[in-house]
Amino acid sequence: MMTEAEAMTLVAALKSGKRFATRFQEEEWGIIYEDNGRFQKWSHRVEPFEGGKEEWSREQMSEAEVVALLMAYYSFDRMQAGLR
Repeated sequence: MMTEAEAMTLVAALKSGKRFATRFQEEEWGIIYEDNGRFQKWSHRVEPFEGGKEEWSREQMSEAEVVALLMAYYSFDRMQAGLR
């Protein structure tokens, strides 16, 4: 798991225009910063065993919610590698 300082480093990168995206098996997801001061976490999943059914989701998040999410579930190195 990452520290709060590491999470804030990623948040600063997102605010500066970077985007995070990654893919694991059938799911692709990412986080972007929106100009309204909020972040958007999005995901796209294709179900191969259900005829290629696609699912999209989008969730608006505050900076504090993004920091908490990053600290709870992700490693800094992996997230940093996904910045574009």
